[in-house]
Amino acid sequence: MDKLKPVNGNIIVRDIEKDEEENMYGNIVVPDMLYESKTYVEVVETSEMFNWHKGEYVPCIVNKGDTVLIPTQQNKGIEIDGEEFRIITPDQVIAILKK
Repeated sequence: MDKLKPVNGNIIVRDIEKDEEENMYGNIVVPDMLYESKTYVEVVETSEMFNWHKGEYVPCIVNKGDTVLIPTQQNKGIEIDGEEFRIITPDQVIAILKK
């Protein structure tokens, strides 16, 4: 991603497309309202954060390409070249999905 570079420990993520099967339970379609409290996203770009206690920059807790779980409501959305991205902070990451 050349057009957008995060700073001060911020993380740029993009939504992961949900499969239609995720919204089905048997033959019942589950409304998207149940999925709005948390969202799985893919990390697009990260930045280092300055640690004032150590006096140095430390790497981010996630890496480019990781899939993470974040709360939905606390994100700032931005659109670049028709693609939607979100800017989050490391403390908004709830979990990292291991492959």
